[in-house]
Amino acid sequence: GSSCEDDGGDDGGNDGCEGVDVCLYEINDDSGIVYSSTEDIAGFQFSHNGCVEGAYGGDAEAAGFTISSSGSAVLGFSFTGSTIPAGDGVLVYLEGDVYEDCLDDFIFAGQGGEDLSVGFADNGGDDGGDDGGDDGGGTSFIEIGYSSDQLFLTTRQK
Repeated sequence: GSSCEDDGGDDGGNDGCEGVDVCLYEINDDSGIVYSSTEDIAGFQFSHNGCVEGAYGGDAEAAGFTISSSGSAVLGFSFTGSTIPAGDGVLVYLEGDVYEDCLDDFIFAGQGGEDLSVGFADNGGDDGGDDGGDDGGGTSFIEIGYSSDQLFLTTRQK
């Protein structure tokens, strides 16, 4: 065989971000979630282990999103149907003792509620562990829909 055959291994690059709609890179020094997206983002949610005490700002606020945080989750969406345009930046800033491993179950929805795939960049320091793919039981998605003047969000397992 040829020495150029694909061995099926990872050749580097963006690791978990190859071929995904939304790539999450890191929590920056200002506790902002750094992202890149090839699609407009109409909504997002993620879970946390209690580390997030508040969420604000970033491209979510600039797009007019309502940003809500609870003791276990952060949710961002627009009542008017506006989106965060495709591109990169800081999605949202988080308050509290925030670190990457305290955040989980990232779900993103595109315009019209279509599911956006999410990947996690490996920023060097590979610990040999999973960088955040499927953490159990399938993938859940937000569905964003509009009914006359009412917005509804539902989460479903895929």
